[in-house]
Amino acid sequence: MPSELNFTSAHELAQRIRSKQLSPVELMQACFDRIDETNEVLNAWTGMRDRDELLAEAREMESRIMRGEDPGALAGLPFGVKELEDLAG
Repeated sequence: MPSELNFTSAHELAQRIRSKQLSPVELMQACFDRIDETNEVLNAWTGMRDRDELLAEAREMESRIMRGEDPGALAGLPFGVKELEDLAG
């Protein structure tokens, strides 16, 4: 079942993260769950960084926010890059 997080605007998600109503880790996991649920049919994700690394980055972002740091307006928001041209890395 899709999480409501998958249908919430980036602006709203960022506000929830900054106000500590939403964990970057929770959001990252919701994205993984949605990918697992739909990608076999959609094949939208052909490559992804290691999930453990991504969760570690989300935990670090969460720690920074909990310490009161302001890591930026889009901090904690997962995003995908659509590769239309060859990219390095």
